[in-house]
Amino acid sequence: MLALTDEGRTAHRRISERVGTLRLRLMECLSPEEHTILRELLRRLAALAV
Repeated sequence: MLALTDEGRTAHRRISERVGTLRLRLMECLSPEEHTILRELLRRLAALAV
């Protein structure tokens, strides 16, 4: 298990918030078809990482 300092937890929280915001912005720009293609690509990449 990894223990974070208060500073580490704060940095992790900020990064998570920014990633969430970026994800929402990206999804707003994609058509439903592009969204489906992106999800499939990410699924395939995740399968390769295992």
